[in-house]
Amino acid sequence: MLKQYTIQGYRVLAVATKTLSPHFTWTHIRQMSRDEIEVGAELIGLLVMRNQLKKETLPAIRILHEARIRTVMATGDNLQTAVTVAKDCHMIDRVQRVIQVEAAIIPASVHGAQHLQVLYHDPLATPEFIAGTVRGQSASPSTKNVVDARLMCLQMRNVRDVHNGNYCFAMDGQSFELLRIHDPALLDKCIHRGKVFARMAPEHKQHLIEALQRIG
Repeated sequence: MLKQYTIQGYRVLAVATKTLSPHFTWTHIRQMSRDEIEVGAELIGLLVMRNQLKKETLPAIRILHEARIRTVMATGDNLQTAVTVAKDCHMIDRVQRVIQVEAAIIPASVHGAQHLQVLYHDPLATPEFIAGTVRGQSASPSTKNVVDARLMCLQMRNVRDVHNGNYCFAMDGQSFELLRIHDPALLDKCIHRGKVFARMAPEHKQHLIEALQRIG
């Protein structure tokens, strides 16, 4: 249900209720983590909202595109909602492939040490496709490629090799922060082709602006 709303550009908020101990003070509650507050909460329903594009938005973006000025979306919204809105306002072409970049830390186990792993949610988002070395191959739409970020970084030696591909990257704030800390070189490459940055906290937006200024 959530995806059905977000792919149409709606903002969706979950509403829940939870009874806390009467002994808790307001100071104690403010110091609780989000996980502590949400665990055991009872879902009431979903609050669905939609903000229409302002009439000035499309003309402004068209002027920027005509002047060859790059447009990027950085928002606190859900990733799918943000991608839909980006398409609605023509920041992303309707036929352009959107590849979601999702980073995660894989804990150490008997199979190996702790490491950074990046998932590319797209059947063509392999290192070979990104590096422009594969032509004319296809894959099942259900394919999910899991690629170690270090391997990806090696195979993306020259970010300009991918400019002929009709695709862009989208990622959320959590993945942005993990790449910023653990693999800034790969993050720069993702930002170079990035169009949508969702679930971004204020500090993430600041780091994004600094990165865009740095890489030009």
